Amino acid sequence: MNFAMPTLRRAFLTGLLVLAPLGLTAWVGVWLFRSIDDMVRPLILSVPWVARSLPPGGIQGLGVLAALIVVTAVGFFANNLLGRTFFGLLDSLLARIPWVKGVYGAAKEISGVVFSDKGRAFRYVVAFEYPRRGVYSIGFVTSEPAYDGHDEFLHVFLPTSPNPTSGYFLLVPRKESARLSMAVEDGLKLIVSGGAVISLADGEDIHAKLAQLNEGQGA
Repeated sequence: MNFAMPTLRRAFLTGLLVLAPLGLTAWVGVWLFRSIDDMVRPLILSVPWVARSLPPGGIQGLGVLAALIVVTAVGFFANNLLGRTFFGLLDSLLARIPWVKGVYGAAKEISGVVFSDKGRAFRYVVAFEYPRRGVYSIGFVTSEPAYDGHDEFLHVFLPTSPNPTSGYFLLVPRKESARLSMAVEDGLKLIVSGGAVISLADGEDIHAKLAQLNEGQGA
C-alpha cells in the first residue's frame, strides 16, 4: 500500500499535466468561437434576404467559420505596414499599464513559443553546469554566434520552472555544455512539469551526456 499510493499520486499528477494543456486549449477555442458567433450571428440575421434563406434556428457552426475568417483577416492586417504600426502602438500602450502588462506579456511570450517556428526560436536543448559546480541546468540554444571566427560560446536561454516565460540569457562555453537528444518540445515539457514528465530514453540520454561532460572536465 505504501508503494501503491505514491505511484497513484504520480500517475494522477502526470495525467493532470498532460490533460491541462488540452483542456485549456479547448476552453480558449470554444470561448473564441462562441464569442465571435454571438457577435456575428445577429449581424447576419439582420440582413433580410439572409434571414429568410436560413433555417429558423440558424446554421450551427457559424461561429467556427466566422472565427476562422476574423482570425485570418486580422493576420492579413497585421502583416502590412498599417497593421504592424497599429499593433505596435497597442503593444506599447498595454506594456505601460501596471497589471495588464504582466498578463499580456506572459501571454505574448507563451504564444510566441507555441505558434512561432520553434526551429528559429530554440535550436536545441543543452545541459550545462549552473548555478554552481556539481549542479546542472537545462537550457535552449537560441544562437551559435561566431565573432571573428571564434565560436567558443553559445547563446542559451535558461527558463524558470514551472513558468518558462521568464528566465535568463547566458553565454555558455561550448566545451562545457552537452547537447541533448531530446526535442525542444520535450525540453519545454520537462521544464514546465518540474522534471516529472520525461521519457526513459531522454532520462538515460541526460545522465549519459552529463557523465561524459564530467569526464571531460575532470581530464
